[in-house]
Parts: sequence; structure tokens; C-alpha cells
Amino acid sequence: MIDQVAADDFYVLLPGVPWDTYVAVTDTLARYHLRHTYDRGLLEIRRELVGVLWEDYEELLRVLGNYSLPHYFDRGTLVMMSPLKSHDWIKSLIARMIEAMTLSMRIPVQTIGTTTITSRRSLSGLQPDEAYYIRSEPKVRGSSVFRPDIDPPPDLALEVDVTRESRQKLNVYATLLIPEVWLHDGSQLQFLRLARGKYRSTKRSVAFPWLQPADIQLFLDRRGGKNETDLLLDFVRWARKRRKLYEAESK
Repeated sequence: MIDQVAADDFYVLLPGVPWDTYVAVTDTLARYHLRHTYDRGLLEIRRELVGVLWEDYEELLRVLGNYSLPHYFDRGTLVMMSPLKSHDWIKSLIARMIEAMTLSMRIPVQTIGTTTITSRRSLSGLQPDEAYYIRSEPKVRGSSVFRPDIDPPPDLALEVDVTRESRQKLNVYATLLIPEVWLHDGSQLQFLRLARGKYRSTKRSVAFPWLQPADIQLFLDRRGGKNETDLLLDFVRWARKRRKLYEAESK
């Protein structure tokens, strides 16, 4: 019998999967020896499938519809991940900080959330935790869909990984040419900048150069002792002052 630790390495638990979605997903992936169980909306499924055809991956995205499946696809390897509350809390708070700051500072932005980003040209795709157009926002303004290999990649992606998947996903982010990733490992935040096909830590954000990873982490560390509304207001006030100081120093 497989113990729980080993089982967690092989399978993911996906809650709230509608019956029709379950049937469509298992039909689409049936040829890949898809061992699974399904019980009243909870789907337990193999976390990694190899040799997946691009056409089957595209069909999977279609049949998933509005169901959000954390995953990445890299030249035939499909890896799926279970949603975790600890992950979602950090992700959502960082996203709210970005969105509150851009609103307060009137910075044009298009938030595309967990829109799956794909490239048939490179046979890769993934669902980011959050993603934003900032510098490239005018190029996609008004567009309600992501057009693979036509639209520019998002300027910034957020990846929160309290397990071990992020390093593998970074290779896919790089293949998709996303210039900046904020990576949080559950304890600390890093800003990563794409250079020559690889991500390297950077002291300042590319999209928001007045921010450093420690600045965001400082406010994240306060999340247990303050309600989020007050925390966000404190962050926005701080960020506005920090931007003015950065711009004055840069002159």
C-alpha cells in the first residue's frame, strides 16, 4: 500500500469538479493511463502525465471551461497541482497590494488573473497565480481573450509555491517570455527578472522599480495582526511615498 507521503507525490485532489467536467476531462485524457477516483465533486487524479499531445492539452483547456486548474504544460508533460488555503491567502494579498497601488497611483494595468497562457510555437502553457499587463497594457486594452503567439506575454506574473513546483514552472515562464516573476515560497518573496532565457534575482521590480522584495514581505508579515483593509491602506500610503523618493533620487 502506498503511504500518504508517497501518494501525495503521485496524486492531486481537485475539489468542486462538476460531473460533466469530470467526464469530459477523463475522456480527453483517457489514453494517458489516467488513474483516478471521483466522489461527489472531489477528483483525485495523477498529478503528472507524460507524452500528452498538444491537441489533447488544448482540448483539456476547452473542456475545463470555468473550472480553475493550477497546472503547467511543458512539451508533452502535464503537471497538475492542488489548491491550498495557505497558498491562496498569500497570493490574494499580494495581488490586492498590486491592484490597490496601481489604482491609487493611476498606473494603467490589465489584470488577467489565472488566465492560462499558452504558446503552440513552444508547446508550453501554464496557469499563473496572477498575471498583469503593465507596460504592454495598451497592446491588449479592451481584449477579453488571450491570443497565443499573437498577444505579448504579461509583464508580471505572480507565483506562490508552498510546495516544490515553482522551480519547474519557471522554465515554462521563461519559454513563454514573461519578463518578470514574483516568486513567494511560503516564507520569503523574490523578484525574478528574465535575462538570456533564465530568471535571476533582482533587487528591484522591473514593473514597479520603487519596490523591493523586502518591502512587500514587510507588509505580508503583518497580515496576522491587522485586518487586510487597514494593511492595504498602510501599504498604499507607504508605496506612494516610496515612489516619490525613488523618482527624486533617480533625477
